[in-house]
Amino acid sequence: MARNGRVEFALTDTTGKQQWNGYIETAGKQELHLGGEFIREKCQMIIQADLSNTDTINIFNTTIMPIAERCYCHRCNEIFTNWNFQSDQHFQQAVFINYINSLASAVAEIDADFPLYLNVLVNYDAKTRLGNPYYNPENWMKAIPDIDFICPDIYFESKIAVMDTFNFGRNIIFIPEAGHLKSKEDQDYLNAFSLIFLILGKYQGIGIQVYDLKGSKFGLLSLDGQWKKNAYLVRNSYSAISQLPSALFVDVDKHSISGFRNVAKKIIQLGAYEITVTPITAPKYTRGIVAKKGENLVFCGIGFEAKIMAKNINSKRIKIERGYWKENRYISLGKLKPNTYEIGKDFIIIKMDEDDFSPADAFKPLNNQYYIKISLN
Repeated sequence: MARNGRVEFALTDTTGKQQWNGYIETAGKQELHLGGEFIREKCQMIIQADLSNTDTINIFNTTIMPIAERCYCHRCNEIFTNWNFQSDQHFQQAVFINYINSLASAVAEIDADFPLYLNVLVNYDAKTRLGNPYYNPENWMKAIPDIDFICPDIYFESKIAVMDTFNFGRNIIFIPEAGHLKSKEDQDYLNAFSLIFLILGKYQGIGIQVYDLKGSKFGLLSLDGQWKKNAYLVRNSYSAISQLPSALFVDVDKHSISGFRNVAKKIIQLGAYEITVTPITAPKYTRGIVAKKGENLVFCGIGFEAKIMAKNINSKRIKIERGYWKENRYISLGKLKPNTYEIGKDFIIIKMDEDDFSPADAFKPLNNQYYIKISLN
């Protein structure tokens, strides 16, 4: 619409939401570069504006194809008519499934025990997922029997819930990539240092790989080798996890273990015990695993207080201690640190240490209270 010697434009996507708007103040052909959640790649639009009092501008050489809308060229019409595909992306998904299935079958013929997995890019925009295993991982697993598991990259805090999509059947939760973008830690980018507790405790998964150990954009170490804050946090997390016995995660009952991260308050029910977890400082740094093994409660983690509620606690029979496991053999470190526990008639309170920012050459893992065992009988 022409107003005051300039053209105002507003473009909408196929859902009717207004996505782009602005002004053109110079007559002639203009270029607009568009991008966003309904466009697969940045798109160039050429328009002719004459700045006259007209409500119309002419658009040239432009195709904006929203995700999941099919092309209507002759070849695509033939594909969709003969093979009954709903969109370009569904067709490409079928082609890639067939290709990957051939590769996986060839590997299985050489070594049937060689593990294979699909590494799935989980975009910030979930609407761009059609065509890759993110869209329907169960279909991919069924179609490719020689693939052992399908696993998502997790780079954004808002995508943590995506892991539920991959928690099915024979699939195993593993995060091949998770990273810290140094320049945007205050935004949605994930703080990967705490994700391991969720993977092991909630999903009984097999682990996580932190993307780019050393680099200028991502990475835990700067190019000059200096540690960033997240490097200490990752070190502390893995120091805590390493004190757990591997047997804790073998044939585990999902109702006897819980993992958490970034919580202001979490209530966990393990049998007759109600456990309330609260952060000691900022929820962002709260992370841990709580498990019940026989008559023992095991706490592993950093920066939280746990209140265990149970009826008729016998303080004389309870044993609370620090310790760690080495080659599945438990080694006691004795009593908890002063002022870090309390036993009442129907409750026990324990406190885990916060993050240790000691330099690498001075760091002593067992000085930190990152593992506590409570023997209840």
